[in-house]
Amino acid sequence: MNDKQLLIAVVDQYEETVAERGGIPTAFVETLSLLDRGELRSFPVLFLWLTTSQEFQALLANATSRNRRILVSSDFELFGPPTEVWPQIIEETFRFHNQEKDLADFEILENDLRNIANGEDSLGDAIEVAGERLFAYMRSLHDLSTYQVLMLWPVSDGLRIQRIQQFTDTRQGYKLDWNA
Repeated sequence: MNDKQLLIAVVDQYEETVAERGGIPTAFVETLSLLDRGELRSFPVLFLWLTTSQEFQALLANATSRNRRILVSSDFELFGPPTEVWPQIIEETFRFHNQEKDLADFEILENDLRNIANGEDSLGDAIEVAGERLFAYMRSLHDLSTYQVLMLWPVSDGLRIQRIQQFTDTRQGYKLDWNA
């Protein structure tokens, strides 16, 4: 990296995934001030911490009390897209990651996405809820214990029989009845 380039570092809601979230702002700012006096001294760096928690934003701003030069703005807010467009964003995100398939193919309709969007505080939360619904659908679809598999002997060969046997585990309720 050359010293004329601006480095933008984005921290995306990390505080929600750890137990000691109250200590994160202080530790982050202390580490940042050490980097500012050391390795990153000659580089222009902008850290963006993405959070939907105003409480956490206040903790992060308060942690810079001794290092005011580090904090550009204590009350900076950037608003995302309105909830009315969240269903479209969720659908596009899903399509992008799943070979252009529609969520409706997995029993998640536009009305469901609207209900999810209206019930969540952030787009990320809405995507997570849609993902949980999708996972619940996919899990039940792939639960082979709910299906009965019938093999006709003249059609089956040794390889296919071996594949079927891989799915038989009596401890999980899978049974193979060769005489059926």
